[in-house]
Amino acid sequence: MGFRIKMNPHNTLFNIAFYHLRTAEDKVQDDTPDGLTLDCVSCIVFTAFAVEALLNFVAKETDYKENPGDKFPRRLKSLCESVGMEYDAGRQPVQSIQRLQAIRNALAHGKPYHSVSEASSKAELDAAMKYGWRSDCTPEAARRLFDNAKAFKKQLLDCSKIPPGQELDCAIGGWAEVQRPTAP
Repeated sequence: MGFRIKMNPHNTLFNIAFYHLRTAEDKVQDDTPDGLTLDCVSCIVFTAFAVEALLNFVAKETDYKENPGDKFPRRLKSLCESVGMEYDAGRQPVQSIQRLQAIRNALAHGKPYHSVSEASSKAELDAAMKYGWRSDCTPEAARRLFDNAKAFKKQLLDCSKIPPGQELDCAIGGWAEVQRPTAP
């Protein structure tokens, strides 16, 4: 039997991001900080991936005609405007979406960073190591970026008038055994 299968990766990516966010928050609550920054980085990167996949989903569902040469900021603005969503780069949630993309790009195209610093405590050393994207690798920043990405998702889906449930993964069809009449 045939099936119509719809897989929308933004759902899985948001779930992975949320898993790492909860893991980071649990580590703070339990005072077990091993790998805390890694969980925050994972949350942020998967949230950025989820937003990119969400934009691809909305573009496909709304027949958005994109310019293949557009970089992320222009594509984001153009897609938002095409569905009637207010785009203000100076306000949330768009600021967080841009920050997520900047962090994702900094990690994906990472360049070495070298400096010299003085530190007499772990706190001072941690502060000295917070350059560029690392300043956002805290549970609080990861939570803020994740929550703003979810708010962006809701706003984008509402403005695009994509029906609720349309974005969920599904398979439609079924197995049925056909009973053939037997000869009398």
